[in-house]
Amino acid sequence: MSNRLPKDMADDVVGGIFELFSEDVFQLPNGEPDISSVSEHTWHGACLAIAELSRRGLLLPHRLKELIPWIILALKFDVKRGAHSVGGNVRDSSCYVCWSFARAYTPEVLDEHVRKLSNTLVAVSVFDRDINIRRASSAAFQENVGRLVSIEEIVKTAKIGDPQTNRFWPAVVIVLLK
Repeated sequence: MSNRLPKDMADDVVGGIFELFSEDVFQLPNGEPDISSVSEHTWHGACLAIAELSRRGLLLPHRLKELIPWIILALKFDVKRGAHSVGGNVRDSSCYVCWSFARAYTPEVLDEHVRKLSNTLVAVSVFDRDINIRRASSAAFQENVGRLVSIEEIVKTAKIGDPQTNRFWPAVVIVLLK
């Protein structure tokens, strides 16, 4: 639908999707956002919508500065509900967002966000409890390595993980997280 609208109206649709991320988010006394009362389904849908808009070139680059902190929070989304945790679908869809960024934007556009995104993607690739999320994060990271020169300069290698376990070598993780 946004593809058929003029750019300013399509940007209003993007703004409406951004508002979904802040719904039911409260600030803790230390300034961190409290996402314990948000709907994981809303975040999942918002991430999928953002990924598709980005992939199709409808998410304008000036919106990235506002969006990246929400995506980093979504990459770490894990909320306790009763006796179990939810959020795997949000983490998975936020990996799709990061993958779509690599496909949609030039290295110059993403340059200021590369360090934050790559650090978070590597941490999720190594430490997430769900194998499918570790794989999705690894795929998003590898897509970014292949398309963004600035990450490639950080890694300096094409083979950065063990295909059997889908784990990154500790030396690469240490280099990236510095």
